[in-house]
Amino acid sequence: MIGEGEARSSLDAVLATAELRTDLTLSPDTVVWGHSQGGHAALWTTAIAKDYAPGLDVLGTAVVAPVADPPALAEELLSGPPNAMLSVITSWVLVPYSETYPDVRLDDYIAEGSRSIVLEMTQRCPSEPGVVVSVLAALGVSEDRPLYSADLTDGALGERLAENAMTAPLGTPMLVAWGADDEVIPPKLQRDYVAKLCAEGQDVRWATYAGYDHLRPILPKSRFLPVLYDWTKKLIERKDQVIDGCGLR
Repeated sequence: MIGEGEARSSLDAVLATAELRTDLTLSPDTVVWGHSQGGHAALWTTAIAKDYAPGLDVLGTAVVAPVADPPALAEELLSGPPNAMLSVITSWVLVPYSETYPDVRLDDYIAEGSRSIVLEMTQRCPSEPGVVVSVLAALGVSEDRPLYSADLTDGALGERLAENAMTAPLGTPMLVAWGADDEVIPPKLQRDYVAKLCAEGQDVRWATYAGYDHLRPILPKSRFLPVLYDWTKKLIERKDQVIDGCGLR
């Protein structure tokens, strides 16, 4: 969740695609999609696109369960009891931040003797909570053995998390969706994000899906996917559609 790096990589991919075949000329019309950490990347991609890739025309941004505000997510996750998912998510953020920012030192935040475990967790990408628990059990991690000894929202790490928040309006139409039963990103954060954007005048269409967890909105047969496709198609075809749902909250 290092915003500018994610965004540059995403835009580089779009620019490179245009060079893959010399017999094709791609339209500059671009719509940005992202889920979870990818939602964070999508927000930053739109935010820097005009300066980094001025030849592209970003028509809109769709984010599903995005991490728009990393400090707010950290506070929410740390407010509850320790759990396996929290341990993995924390490692995914803490380790790359310590490798990217010289003022974020890994040993300032982890318990003594846990460095190898924390580093090992960054190599895992399980998609099911049960798998997460199995991974941590294999690594010897339990709730009575905390991995993190400091407040993750404090000090240099807290400051860097704040730098990578993207809660400002982007100036393009936005589609924000999430599962009502999301077990990774608390739905409260998505409601707060939409409310903030609406208060600042951003055009936002949003949807929450009852019975859907973190991954379900993007899986096959999701009720959200036809909405996403139709919204994107109409943007590209310049067709009128409902793009502002702020009055529906």
